Amino acid sequence: MKKTLIFLMIFGLFSIPQYGNDIAPSTTPPAVVHVYRPASVAGFAWVFHLYRNNEKTAKIKNGKHLVLNVAAGETTFRIKKQRVHLKLEPGKHYYLRSSLTRNAFLGRPELVEVSERQAKYELGL
Repeated sequence: MKKTLIFLMIFGLFSIPQYGNDIAPSTTPPAVVHVYRPASVAGFAWVFHLYRNNEKTAKIKNGKHLVLNVAAGETTFRIKKQRVHLKLEPGKHYYLRSSLTRNAFLGRPELVEVSERQAKYELGL
């Protein structure tokens, strides 16, 4: 009885239909978006939530760098009310810097596109 049960369980695992295998992989390389936040004492504990096309994509902590592979096309990134609109091209690299700008009381997150040279300098690459 035990062997029959084990056989049925194993047979059941291999008989599960596989979905998505008939879809051909895309030959277009994705755009690469680097999002980083330079280390700073001001607002060090504040975590930024990055949204891509109004979908929560990642959390950006102080001193961190993340790399996103994104399909080419029009894309909007935002942190709170700061938005950056990009027209992504396949295989190209884009760099976004998030930081905290000071205002009268607390500060607010800022998101800006920067050049590759500036990003590599700030990241120490």
